[in-house]
Amino acid sequence: MPGSVQAVETRAGTASARVPPPGAQASAKASGWLFGLPWDIREIGGVSQAVQNLMKVARRTGQAAPVLLVPDYEAVRPVVSRSGRTAVVRARIISPHPDPVSLRSIAAIAVRGPASFWRLCGLLRRLRPAAVNVQYPGLWCLTLLCALRIARPSARMVLSFQGSDVHAIETASPLARLWWRVLLRWADSVTCCSENLRSRLIAASGCSPDRVVAVHNGIDVEHLERGLRDGRVPPAIAGRRFLLNAATFEHKKGQDVLVRAFAGVRRRHPDLELVLAGRRGPTLPELRELVAELGLQDAVHFAVDLPHADTLATFREAEAFVLSSRQEPFGIVLLEASYLGTPIVATAVGGVPEVVEHETSALLVPSEDVGALEDAILRLLDDAPLRTRLAANARRIALQRFTWEAAFERYRELTLSR
Repeated sequence: MPGSVQAVETRAGTASARVPPPGAQASAKASGWLFGLPWDIREIGGVSQAVQNLMKVARRTGQAAPVLLVPDYEAVRPVVSRSGRTAVVRARIISPHPDPVSLRSIAAIAVRGPASFWRLCGLLRRLRPAAVNVQYPGLWCLTLLCALRIARPSARMVLSFQGSDVHAIETASPLARLWWRVLLRWADSVTCCSENLRSRLIAASGCSPDRVVAVHNGIDVEHLERGLRDGRVPPAIAGRRFLLNAATFEHKKGQDVLVRAFAGVRRRHPDLELVLAGRRGPTLPELRELVAELGLQDAVHFAVDLPHADTLATFREAEAFVLSSRQEPFGIVLLEASYLGTPIVATAVGGVPEVVEHETSALLVPSEDVGALEDAILRLLDDAPLRTRLAANARRIALQRFTWEAAFERYRELTLSR
């Protein structure tokens, strides 16, 4: 555990009052939301943001403080820690389908699985969740669901897919897909962050269409305003004209297409620069090589693992935000750009057209099309009234249609349906 979070082991018989964070008004009978996330909530990324915001709304509207559950194989016994106002529980949750499948992994399930399962049941009895929402689910959720049915049979479980988790099903082995079909059939509700991702999940899993609903992510105005107050534009680009791309450095984000398009844009706008901000990923080295190959070292800036507040400050100063993704299940960054008044050029992939509309709130182009991306950027740069109109429409639509309150209310409705 990071040094800033003090972990306290929870053993059999520990009172459930230890689980909520300090100040929570939880009684012995109180129960609330249990959110699941397969990694530390402080990890950079849209899924972590989604969980943070859903927990914030749950905390504001619920009768008991929400708790975060993180599967951790090293947590032989459940461990409770604090991360800000959030109570975080780490527990060993063994998936019925090990990856990779081997005699050793199967033996580990047989030997360690039963004790871990009953400890999980005991944990759920102490937490007393009324509802469980797992974002970015894996097959470990099947173990969690079985334990929930034993320990809290009245609790409802919602599985929420955000993108790469669906890709994992699309590329899974036949046996793993069988496990997924079981999990999706037994879960009380299944959601996806866009209609496009919903279609992909149904096709990949064979899940009945009436069991999967699209619940769009939202925008956290309070967080954005706080980030703007605290954030700073990196000194290397302060006071310069630049385009911004904010995405993890990976193939599906298409930064290579953007760099090639920018080379053409720069011939018309020699004072313009490009900022690639994002989480460190596998394509970072080859992107640096591409920039050098095109002779753009002085015009392209890499802001790797830039704090989110600084990214928001950079959004506000950019001439335009360019999302060049090959795949994009939703795109919270589009909502951030919209709220901050930054004109948008994006590829019309995945859930992007559900967030921004071509010629109304953004300019959309096909993916992989360097020429079309270059032309759209040039059009935006050369037409000030167009920039103003698109930015104003995007902000208005984001504030009207995409709120975390609406998303959480939809989740709540799903837990109430039978």
